[in-house]
Order: sequence, then C-alpha cells, then structure tokens
Amino acid sequence: MVEQWTLDDLESKIKSQELLSLSSKSAVYKYELNDGRIIIGKSYDHYDTPEYKKAFKDKTSLVDESFYKNPRHYFKKELKVLSCYSKTNVAPQPIAFIKENLLILMEYIDGKPFSDLFVEEEIKFIEGSTKDGKRPQKRELNIAKNKLRDKLVENLENYYKRTAPLHKNIVKQCLDKYGNYTEKNHPTLKIRGQYEEKTRFRHAVYKMVYGFSKEFKEENPQLYNEQLLANRDTQNKLWKKAKIEIKKYLKTKEIIFEDFVTDFLGLYHNLVYGHDKLDNKITSELLKEGKIRAILGDAGPQNFIYVQNKRGKLIDFNESRLANPHLDVVSALFNIYSMPTESRIPRYIRNFWQETPQIKESYPDFHEFHAGCMATRLYKDFLIAANNSDFSDIEIERFAAGHPRFDDLTKENRNMLFKKDRIVDMLYMFPYYMFEDGYKVVLEPSPKKNELRELLNLTREFLHKTYIGLLPTEKYIGIRVDEIGTEGSEI
Repeated sequence: MVEQWTLDDLESKIKSQELLSLSSKSAVYKYELNDGRIIIGKSYDHYDTPEYKKAFKDKTSLVDESFYKNPRHYFKKELKVLSCYSKTNVAPQPIAFIKENLLILMEYIDGKPFSDLFVEEEIKFIEGSTKDGKRPQKRELNIAKNKLRDKLVENLENYYKRTAPLHKNIVKQCLDKYGNYTEKNHPTLKIRGQYEEKTRFRHAVYKMVYGFSKEFKEENPQLYNEQLLANRDTQNKLWKKAKIEIKKYLKTKEIIFEDFVTDFLGLYHNLVYGHDKLDNKITSELLKEGKIRAILGDAGPQNFIYVQNKRGKLIDFNESRLANPHLDVVSALFNIYSMPTESRIPRYIRNFWQETPQIKESYPDFHEFHAGCMATRLYKDFLIAANNSDFSDIEIERFAAGHPRFDDLTKENRNMLFKKDRIVDMLYMFPYYMFEDGYKVVLEPSPKKNELRELLNLTREFLHKTYIGLLPTEKYIGIRVDEIGTEGSEI
C-alpha cells in the first residue's frame, strides 16, 4: 500500500538529501532517512528550486510545449504505472507520495544507470590515452561497450517477459464489451493520439533544421542573434518567426513542410502498423495482435539501473504508453551514449526478437520486425535531435565529466563538442542501409522493402537538401558495407 505523506512528514523523516538528476520536467533526489534507510524521490513540481533556476533561468531554446501535459498529469501517470509495474519486480517499489509538491518516494536501487557506465568507459579510454604516451586500442572500448549493450538488451527482454501478464490486463482496460478501443475506463496506459504524434514530429522537423542546418543558419543570422538576447517571455514569439522562416527555406529546397510530415508519418505507420492511419477498429485489431502493446517509450540506458549479477530496474515511465514495440528496441540501441556499428545492429534486433516470445508471436517474420525497427530508427532520430539539441549546463557537465579538455572550454564549445557533435554523428549513422550495398542487407529480405526504400529515400533527400550538419560546399559521403569493421568502427 502506497502511503500519502505531507511535506511536514518528509521534513521530519529525512536526514539529508542529494540531487541526482534534473530536467525541465522533473527532479530526482536521493534521501537519507533518520532511521538509516535510503529512498529516492521524484518531483514534478521543482520549478522554484534553486537547482532548477540555476540550470534553466537563462535557457531560451525554441520550444513548442503545445503537446505537453501539465506536471500533475505526469505525476499521476508515473505513480499509476510505477504501482502497476513494481508488482513484477521491473521497477522500484513506491513507498509514498506527496501531492503538495507532486513528489513520488520510492525504493532505492543500489546501482548505476547504464548511461553512467557508458560514459565511464569513454572516460577510461580518454584518460588511458594520456598515460605513458600510448593510446589504448579502440577495440578495448568497443568490447566494453558491446558487453553493456548486450546486458541492456537482456534487461529490455526481461521487462517484456515479466510484464506480459500486465499487458493483457492493460489491453482489457482499453476495450469495450464489443472489443473496440476506448479510453472511457481510464486505462493505465493509452495510445498517443495522431494529432499529438503529428504535432511532435512537426516540432522535431523544425528543430532539426534550426539546430543542425548550417546553411539555414548562414542565411538567417539575425534570427540566431535575436535568440541570444531573448528571454523566456519572448521566446515563443521568436519561435513562431523561426517556423515561418524554416518553411520558406524548405520551400526553396522544393520541400513542402506539411507534405513531408504527412508523407513521412504515413510511410512510417505503414511499416510498423500496416496502415497509414489508425482508427478505433484498426487500433483494436492491432492491440489484439500485439502490434500495439504496453511499451516503455524511452528504453534508453539512462532509464535502466544496472545491478551487478541481477536484473536491473526501470526508473522513468514518462513516455510509457500503448504503441509499437520497435520504439523500445530503437531507444535502447540508438542514443548519445551508445551507437553500435551497423554490422552489429541486426544481431541485437534478432536477439531481442528471438528471446522475447510475445514479440516473436506478434511478428513471426523477423524481416518484418527488422524493417519496422529501421523505420522507427529514422522516425526517432528526428525526435532525438529535437530533444537533445540544447542540454542544460548541469546535463552537459554530467555527460562530459572527466574529459581532460572540459575545464578549458567555453559554455558554447562544451555544448557543441559534447552534445551537438554527438547528435550530428547519430544523423550520419544511416549510411550502412541508406547507401550503395547497404540496401541489400535490410531491403532484400523484407516483405515491406518497397515502403522501406521509399521512407529511406525520403529521409535521405531531406538530409541532402537541407545540409543537416554540413555546409553547402561539403559532401554527404556514404560508407560501403565492406568498410564496416575497418579502422574507426566498432566490432
């Protein structure tokens, strides 16, 4: 039974507290209680805290918050999902909640997020390169990262296996007596509406161009200068202006913004659902088939706690919903902490498919599931670029901790070196299946090769025409399959 506490209850029980992580949505604290116990607290009402003001007071990134719910919504959802999933031992046990500051108190897991382990391996490699004048082999770093990825995928498999019974109950909550999808029963998880999904993707495309098209930046210097002087009160007006200029820019490249968004999402939905649009009847059928199911939504390494010799636990359910399971596989494999080489990707995806019975049952043909993962990868890369184009200072410091050059860099250079360069690297992780012989690896066995080829070409054309990460004088160079595994690649 989860208890309800007051702020006074918390104050009387805690001996000390430590901030573990901070984002624009929430703050996570570690509390030591008077009785010696350690617990974790996650607050969705942290906007007046000194930590938040320090990290975000000058933050003027261009954002569209029209699709975000209020903090109370995320607080209620997290508490509901956490209470549900903790029964299967894949999540910490909730202990108490405090409505006054939207705080959830939960079991402390003695371990580290996988993201910290990936960063630690990077630091070991960097520090090792400065010792004795000898640079360690990149192979050692790659082997260590591959072991972490294997364990991360195993944890994702474990989540799906343990929550299989819960999935059936969650689906039941979403169906009326006629078997049609409904939200009238206030189910634990819901499907993200098509309007919200389209709004999010539109925003991601805007941010992709604004954050990473060097040509657009060269043509609109005044826009970027105004942003430097903007404050939180004026940034919305500036963002509206930026969106108008982005549409004009895309039109000069023969890209009609709304047509691109509609075409991309239609192809993506066809590849993962078999339909370009979802209505209640189609949604109901996909729920029964398991092609729409309870997913984490963000299965990245930052949300899995690694516990030595045990299965780890999940710590964030903000993005949990009913959707296609490819999203979890892609978010686990492709992120700023872990980008496997193209030659290893099919193996990770096949292992997940092979070891997760309910996925294999829903997708008997591996090549169909693989094609869905590749389509989802293209879709998620737009969202990743948008979400990560502007870290807070605290996040950048945490990500880059230990780098020998860190203290010498300016704030702007830290952002560029430790964040934006990694995002651009992710955008250029496509060549294995976007260029030349790479087509054969993914496309030829796939029953949906025509749709996947069309989506790949649509994405490639967009990147080419907008010079994402490049200047117009630079060339977008593909990598042949026979180059995979050569110097500079992971094994």
